[in-house]
Amino acid sequence: MLPSGVPRHATPRAFAASTGDAIHVGRGVLTWRLDGLEGVTVWGRVSRVVAEAALAPLTQHAHARIPTPAAAVTDLSRVTEVEPDAYALLHDRLLRLFADVAPKLHEHVIVTPRGLLGAATVGLASATARHRWRVVPDLPAALAAVGHQALAPRIAELVARCLAEEQVLSQIRACVVVDRPVGVADVARRLGTSSRVLQRRLAALGTSFREVRDEARLHVARALLVHSDDKVEVIGASIGCATLSGFVRLFRRHHGETPTAYRRRIRGTAPYSEGR
Repeated sequence: MLPSGVPRHATPRAFAASTGDAIHVGRGVLTWRLDGLEGVTVWGRVSRVVAEAALAPLTQHAHARIPTPAAAVTDLSRVTEVEPDAYALLHDRLLRLFADVAPKLHEHVIVTPRGLLGAATVGLASATARHRWRVVPDLPAALAAVGHQALAPRIAELVARCLAEEQVLSQIRACVVVDRPVGVADVARRLGTSSRVLQRRLAALGTSFREVRDEARLHVARALLVHSDDKVEVIGASIGCATLSGFVRLFRRHHGETPTAYRRRIRGTAPYSEGR
């Protein structure tokens, strides 16, 4: 639980299947649901992998048999760069996703980055959206547009917490060597602290060493699935999974689909719903 008392889900799949207030935090992405309003906040440099993480909850919602919020907010004001292959992925995926989600959305408010990147964001929305949407200058204006201005302090708290987490977790991720077993004691030693202190620190962030290690391993695996032609079993072994079945279980637990289905979907050789 975060200080604001919002339940935190480890995977986009768990977030999409939940009801009530909740969040999911990925690398560079915060997905939130508060008082029936749903939104996503993205920051930093958006790679193809970060774009996929930002789209994952929306993909899950497109297929989940649960009520869908009537309004949504997308806050991209902290995005500093979008890599070309990420932009191509967003264009392709949003065309299909918005076609499914459009009937369920009453209104979609987008906070864009500044300058040319903001103009590119508007262009992307214009090319893909099949629902009512509009652009506003900042998050308070976005929340006011959908009648949820009172949420501004809570969301600001969540975002600030996530940005602080990102700094801490990036130090820990840098110590996780994905191609061989690394324990909490190894990482604690490299960070100049004890295992107990490190575990307490992670617990205070609402996560655990296992979750951080798995996220680091899967971050590498997703990139290899997209950008290499290595066999799935080779990729699994490269991130420290002893067996193919173990890699498939780990990947499915976090992403709701097999590594092969993910690769086909992201590369555009299969429908995005495959493997769920």
